[in-house]
Amino acid sequence: MTNIGGGKDRLTKVTSPSDSVGRTMLSRHESSGRGADTMRMTESVRVPAGATLAMSPFDVSVMTRMNSRWRAGEVVPFVLHFRHSAPVEVLAVVVRPGS
Repeated sequence: MTNIGGGKDRLTKVTSPSDSVGRTMLSRHESSGRGADTMRMTESVRVPAGATLAMSPFDVSVMTRMNSRWRAGEVVPFVLHFRHSAPVEVLAVVVRPGS
């Protein structure tokens, strides 16, 4: 989770300094209410002023192509890029799809 200051902003891109990370994409979990959940790619995520951005497989997440094998629980560095704010360095924990 990352606290973002200032006015409302948008998370627009996620990159990684790690050689093990390929192309990254922002995605949002959507529930149909009928037991069929989906992941939808999104170009940006709205971040209200002073809000905490929680990223998880059940809301906003980062999907990436791996350049090497990862195990669940491994930690991978990422950089969150915003429209108006400075980049923020974060660590993400690898989870298995569907977990």
